[in-house]
Amino acid sequence: MTTATEAGVIGVIYALLLGGVIYRDQTLMQMWKVLVNSSINTAVPLFILATTSVTAWIVAVERYPATLVTLFETGGYGPWTIILLIILFLLVVGMFMDLVPALVLFAPILLPVAEAAGYDSVHFGIIMIMTLGIGLVTPPVGNCIYLGSVIARVGVGRLSVASLPFLAVNMLALCLVAFWPWLTLALPKLFY
Repeated sequence: MTTATEAGVIGVIYALLLGGVIYRDQTLMQMWKVLVNSSINTAVPLFILATTSVTAWIVAVERYPATLVTLFETGGYGPWTIILLIILFLLVVGMFMDLVPALVLFAPILLPVAEAAGYDSVHFGIIMIMTLGIGLVTPPVGNCIYLGSVIARVGVGRLSVASLPFLAVNMLALCLVAFWPWLTLALPKLFY
């Protein structure tokens, strides 16, 4: 068994052996161009991840999550309003932050609020992951829009317009999951 990274390295070595040694389809100059292109395609998402990590640090230092919890607790909102506000907040967060730092930062803070509103922790976790994932592909600042733009070699605007139907379907699925808990909790309840 290997990890995804190890499997990727094995695949690259295999491709280099086939293309450069066995079939001799690739020259050293072509291999150099492939190396440069893959370095650029790797650097862009890593740069985006670095900037979102800085954003996560700023949000943590400024104690924005604590302010958010206070807002939800003192507002006297109903359960649907609370989950709708959390979804809207997480959509905005997902546009600016990567999924993992956002989960690490906001899950421990928002989970007690959701549980106090009557939401199951498994259900809320699914809502949170779906919402942050949708935020990653939401124009104009979703990180995956820029990554897709680099990979597809098209403009961000063109890719944003092309992603709108998929975004609409994702939002519909999120609404179904958020406001119809049976969809997500039926299978886990079989195992409890």
